[in-house]
Amino acid sequence: MAKSKKEIRTAITGGIVLILAVIGAVFLIATSVKAIQNLMSHSSQNEELENTLLPVLMFDPAPFDSLETADPIMLLQSSIWSAILSDTSGKYTIELGQSLNVSETDVDAAAVKLFGPDVKLNHQTFGELDLSYYYDESGHAYYIPLYTQVGVYVPRIEDIQKEENDSYTLTVGYVSPGNGVTVSLDITGNKPDKYMLYDIKYNRDKQYYYITAIRNAARQEGMEFHEMTNNSSQPQGTVSGE
Repeated sequence: MAKSKKEIRTAITGGIVLILAVIGAVFLIATSVKAIQNLMSHSSQNEELENTLLPVLMFDPAPFDSLETADPIMLLQSSIWSAILSDTSGKYTIELGQSLNVSETDVDAAAVKLFGPDVKLNHQTFGELDLSYYYDESGHAYYIPLYTQVGVYVPRIEDIQKEENDSYTLTVGYVSPGNGVTVSLDITGNKPDKYMLYDIKYNRDKQYYYITAIRNAARQEGMEFHEMTNNSSQPQGTVSGE
């Protein structure tokens, strides 16, 4: 019997949840990156949008209303992880015990796809002690620690509001997979710990969505989740309020 769309969605999200586990968890890059990449490559259009948000949302970033007010370290860290997780060439497939080096060029390209053509990264070393991301200025690359910290949350899009000029506002739930001790693969019934508004814009020329702002949001009763169709490059669900 074929799996329903809901079951497939649960399996995909659950797999990512298993990798991202709990707050403050340290995980081994060599055994985790490929698993996340495989899960992301089999997603429907709606999950693709959630996967776009994942490298940003998983670190629970502070809200910002423009790139000028965004935390520059958040821009860097999210772009590095977007480059790693979106790699389809096998460039960042590593073996146990190897280090992971991410080129500055790949980070810059990932930043543009995450935050739009106007983003400018301030390349630098950041982090703490053994968990620092070292920037090699001469080699124009980042050295990622074999063990690193990730956040607790995965995204669940609750609502899509169409704005003007190819802009959209997403109400995104921050879903925790467990209580810090146990992790559940099935998060469909998990209530998000909080909600945030993600403003995104569609680049028609390059056909991708990028984040322009993250804002605080209060949960609205009766808010419905609107699916995105698989045969279109833009959200097609009935927009709330129309």
